Amino acid sequence: MRNVSVVIPNWNGADLLARNLPAALAAAHAHPGEGEVIVVDDGSTDGSRDVVKSHAGVRLVEHERNRGFGAACLTGATSARHELVFLLNSDARPDPGALGPLANAFDAPEVFAASPLVLDQEGGLAEVTINVPYLRRGRIRYRRRSVESLSALAAARLSPWYTFFPLGGAVVVDRARFLALGGFDELFHPFYYEDVDLGFRAWRRGWSCVVVPESRVVHAGGGTIGRAFAERQVRVIRKRNRLLLHCKNLTRPGAPALFLVQQTVRAIARLLRFDPIELLGTLAALPHLPAALARRRIERASAVRSESEILALIEGRWLSNLAKLQNPGASPCDAERSRSALRASS
Repeated sequence: MRNVSVVIPNWNGADLLARNLPAALAAAHAHPGEGEVIVVDDGSTDGSRDVVKSHAGVRLVEHERNRGFGAACLTGATSARHELVFLLNSDARPDPGALGPLANAFDAPEVFAASPLVLDQEGGLAEVTINVPYLRRGRIRYRRRSVESLSALAAARLSPWYTFFPLGGAVVVDRARFLALGGFDELFHPFYYEDVDLGFRAWRRGWSCVVVPESRVVHAGGGTIGRAFAERQVRVIRKRNRLLLHCKNLTRPGAPALFLVQQTVRAIARLLRFDPIELLGTLAALPHLPAALARRRIERASAVRSESEILALIEGRWLSNLAKLQNPGASPCDAERSRSALRASS
């Protein structure tokens, strides 16, 4: 059994740590291999460090100033003693037996990241836990799925499910590969789309991201983004980073230019409806475009798979598992027919 380091990035989340840190410790202690818990305090001013010190067995790593989520995760992974790193938000609570199934996923040599099922306080399954992307008009979109169908997937325990990106708030990563990628790209600082970008980069290099239904984490909510940033600012950053994600990671010739044109059209259309957020996000992205395009050249040079191949792999596994769920005796031809029907409806 592989050993796991639980890394919790924290910024002014003393109340969240007091509530959820015991669950992280319990999961580390219950792990069949060795486990440790590290809290990376990212320049907190609210007494978070005292909360950490009050829990025996937790290692505290400190940033003197706030450097952001990505930097805190990278510091934690660098400080970790074990080959697998469980990145866990301070507002998330893992089940006691969460680590074992996630660690077992890495028996497959191509796995880069393994995610648990993420549940809300009432036990409902977060739809984004398993994300199945497709390209439409030069933009990444996601298959719509009902909560009922996702609940059925959880009950069936068919694993592993491929997912486009692992949720940054609850995911086990291969430490060596995570560090080789430089962790989350600071281009997306302070938040949003850094986990999508990480998954994209992993798939492009021939690795995979999976979801392990046997592992569960409750996302309690109440994280730091809503506390520290105004809603309008959060929306602008989300739009900015979505644009940067596409310009960096769509590597087909002409893809960034096509996306920028379409983004401009969308921004103008929204502005005419008295919604300036799309335009503000586009303007906020412009100073970062040279960096995004420079990173795009690195992605093209590192590619083992194209985006079309990546999306086909994820969709193929999704449809194959759905066919097995609906009909245990389904053949590969059934999955192919489902794929054709799904594309026709997109």
